[in-house]
Amino acid sequence: MLDVDYFDNNNVLAVGSDGGIAKSTDGGTNWTYGPFTYTNPQGFVTKSTFNDVHYVTATVAYAVGDRGAMAKTTDGGALWTFINNPLFPGGKNINACWFWMPIKDI
Repeated sequence: MLDVDYFDNNNVLAVGSDGGIAKSTDGGTNWTYGPFTYTNPQGFVTKSTFNDVHYVTATVAYAVGDRGAMAKTTDGGALWTFINNPLFPGGKNINACWFWMPIKDI
């Protein structure tokens, strides 16, 4: 585990290596885990190490990681989608993300 973010006392997200994204709805007592995979520029399905995760709202959160990986959830962390971004094709690592207020349409 490389990072944890709490939206409130119950809803928690955690990220780490091997595509690891985990979610808890009971303050961390129980977790659901699913490695997140995506297709890299060479066309191979791969997993990234996620370095940081942050809630924007109760349902929207972002996870960022190695080789430009960025994932977004719009359902509180149950499902994640890959976000194509300028750092992805060049394989640059994203080590942190932070949101000061909710942002529309990212």
